[in-house]
Amino acid sequence: MRIKIDTLEGLFQLMRRPPLDDVLSSGEEWKVKTEDHEVKRSLPFGFQYHTTGLVYPLDDVSVVFKQFGDNYSCAILIDSLDKTVFNETYHRLTDAIKKSEKCPGYRFVRKNPLRTGDDSTGHFFNLKGDCVFSLFAANKGFMRVLAMGVAGSYTRDVSDNVDKFIQEVGTLESLTNIFIDCLLRPYSNREDVRYLQDKVLYVNP
Repeated sequence: MRIKIDTLEGLFQLMRRPPLDDVLSSGEEWKVKTEDHEVKRSLPFGFQYHTTGLVYPLDDVSVVFKQFGDNYSCAILIDSLDKTVFNETYHRLTDAIKKSEKCPGYRFVRKNPLRTGDDSTGHFFNLKGDCVFSLFAANKGFMRVLAMGVAGSYTRDVSDNVDKFIQEVGTLESLTNIFIDCLLRPYSNREDVRYLQDKVLYVNP
């Protein structure tokens, strides 16, 4: 099972429409013209995708983009119904990243190496040693958030290159799919998990 974040090109165009060349104060509004109407926006600008259901013990997944000026962040939220699903995932996650062709050279460093049980929080580093993505807990431990541009990972800029934007979000998406696969691996014999094994779940705006 893997998730797919839909409509990234359209979101990129929407993010490019704020007057980035001008200095705007927080809360200052501007108008975005669409095909049939005008929409008022203000900084910081946020956009949340609808939730997509997952299988037990996971609950659902959603995506949130935030923009302030020419910087943006993206967070993928994985909610659960049983927070013990996140326990003892470090070795599964690190082994899966090493074998992944979509994330070559990436490594995961957990936040607290000495902690037992829940060890699924930390940061992802690339070959250059840059902290590119973060993985942290939320919702009293029932949620994990994979993110870029926040929580220690370096800032992302909204550029003129839509391909770069899609590539960076796509890498975060790939890591999320690796993580979800690691979480569900202990349940791989269940019928509902086997049914979704080769399915693509679209996360839509």
